[in-house]
Amino acid sequence: MAEEQKAPVFDPEALQVDVRLLGTPQGKLIGLATVEYHGFRMDNFKVFNGENGLFLGEPTIRDTRSNGYVKTIHVRGEELRNALNQKALEGYNAAVEKLVARAAEARSMEVKPSVKEQLAEGARRAARENAARPATVKAHNRSKDAEL
Repeated sequence: MAEEQKAPVFDPEALQVDVRLLGTPQGKLIGLATVEYHGFRMDNFKVFNGENGLFLGEPTIRDTRSNGYVKTIHVRGEELRNALNQKALEGYNAAVEKLVARAAEARSMEVKPSVKEQLAEGARRAARENAARPATVKAHNRSKDAEL
């Protein structure tokens, strides 16, 4: 007798999605993500901002024969797809919060002058100090003054 094969149990808590934002969105593409599930890591998921909100697109490679793209990972099952999209939304929000916190920290930092500005300020300070000093008498003028 053949045993019935049980479908694997999906554990949404073990699913982790790390989102990296693009510097400039490319159309609807706003980021890339890495998905990890029970130690299995899958890179290059695409994070899209579609008409119905954020969703993950599967990684693809260029197919030279058809001049298009082919998926390298296929997500099977509505439950897994929904969990991936939910985790992508959470990962996106975390990435945005991190970016906002970094921007706030950068705004509060003291702005230091550039090297060029520091050199120019040093030159101005040296010119002021030199102008305040009395002029030196040249050695050949001293000997003439001594003879008189």
